Amino acid sequence: MVIRRTKPRNIRDVIREVLKENHLDKGLQEQELIRRWYEITGRMIANATKTIYIRHRKLFVNIHSAVIRNEISLLKDGLITELNQAYEEPVIDDIILK
Repeated sequence: MVIRRTKPRNIRDVIREVLKENHLDKGLQEQELIRRWYEITGRMIANATKTIYIRHRKLFVNIHSAVIRNEISLLKDGLITELNQAYEEPVIDDIILK
């Protein structure tokens, strides 16, 4: 059965709806959040970041500099808030530094 709508819809809304129905929206949010990490933290921290990934609502970041790792640990709560700011519900709850 085909449902026809009388009003045209924005393509962005249609894509979001399809992603949500297929449970793909969380993965895209996680990838976007990882991309935002590099924008928010700046060049120095981004260059020191070796690997970054999300598991179980935790952002795992491998930093090769102990000084930068310590600096990030002091700013952790603010970073979590800023990274989650663009989303309706939080994508991450914690940042784990290695």
